[in-house]
Amino acid sequence: VVLYNELNMVLNQLISDLPPKRSEIFKLSRIEGLSYREIADQLSISESTVNTQITKSLDFIRKNIKVLY
Repeated sequence: VVLYNELNMVLNQLISDLPPKRSEIFKLSRIEGLSYREIADQLSISESTVNTQITKSLDFIRKNIKVLY
């Protein structure tokens, strides 16, 4: 439980370190569970942009979670 809470805190910090729009897209996808199409429609952007931003978010999180953990 302690490890989970620590990891969750680190993950939340990394998400907040993302650029604001990228963070919003990531949260809509991974926390709210919206599809790429729903996110694209809601934010008036393309699905391709959503995909790119999610990919960049995941790359950033993977890279930095290894550094922190």
